[in-house]
Amino acid sequence: MEFKEILNRRYSCKSYNDKEVKNNDVIQILENAILAPNAGNLQAWRFIIIRNEEKKQEVSIACLQQKWMNQASIFIAIAEDLEYVKLHYGKRSDLYCAQDSSLAASNIMSTAASLDLDSCFISAFDEGMLRNALSLPENLKPYCVITIGYGNKKSEEKKRRSLYDFVSFNTYGNKIQSKNSFSLKNKTKKLVKKLTKHTK
Repeated sequence: MEFKEILNRRYSCKSYNDKEVKNNDVIQILENAILAPNAGNLQAWRFIIIRNEEKKQEVSIACLQQKWMNQASIFIAIAEDLEYVKLHYGKRSDLYCAQDSSLAASNIMSTAASLDLDSCFISAFDEGMLRNALSLPENLKPYCVITIGYGNKKSEEKKRRSLYDFVSFNTYGNKIQSKNSFSLKNKTKKLVKKLTKHTK
C-alpha cells in the first residue's frame, strides 16, 4: 500500500466488529509510534494498551460516556511525562508534549491503516476520571485514547478543500507565486476532483 493510500485508508471509525487485533500488529504499531519526532528526543510519551473489557468500559465512561468505543478490540491511551519535559523546556513543555503525542498518535493511526485496521482519535474526556481509570502517577498527564480494531465499513476517499485555500507564499495571504514556484491553481484543479468525496 502506497503512503497516500494509507492516509486515505484512515478514517474516524466508530463501529467495529468483534475480530481481535493481533499482538504482533500492536507491537508494530507501537514500534512505529516511537519513531515520531519529539522534543529533544526526550521520548516523554507513555502508552497504555487496554484489552480488558471492564477497563475498556471504565475508560469509555471517562471519555464522556462514549460507549461505542467498547466495540474496538483494543484502546491505546497516550500519556505525557510533563514534569520530565518541564525540567528541560520549562513553560514550553505543555506545547512540546502535545506536539510529541500528536505525532506519535498520527504514526499509530497510519500504521494501523497500513495493517488494514481502523482507528479513532479520542480527545474528549474527563481528565480526573481518565487518570484514575489508567492509574496514572502525578507526573503523567493523559493526552488521548485511540480505539483500534476492524471497522464495519470501508473508508472512502476524503473530502478536502483546495490547497489554494490554505497555502500562502512567503507571507500569510500572499497567493502570488514567484516565477520558480509551482502553480497552486493548476495543481489543485486535478487534486480537488480526487479529494471531494468524503469528510473526516
